[in-house]
Amino acid sequence: LERTEHPIGLTFQEDTDDISVRSVELPEEMRGMGIGTQLYIEALKYAQQNGLGFKSDIGPTPDALAV
Repeated sequence: LERTEHPIGLTFQEDTDDISVRSVELPEEMRGMGIGTQLYIEALKYAQQNGLGFKSDIGPTPDALAV
């Protein structure tokens, strides 16, 4: 990946039962490369490894639903 001035990452909230994805931030030029999908997969792995449930935001994109 190249350095960018735009924020990149996945924001989530963790409580005692689960993690809730709040947002995925990727600049337009980095979309469609599988980066957001990989961020979701890593969040799912984290939840599984820590015995937590997993929730997405209330309006997940079709890509988020596919993960």
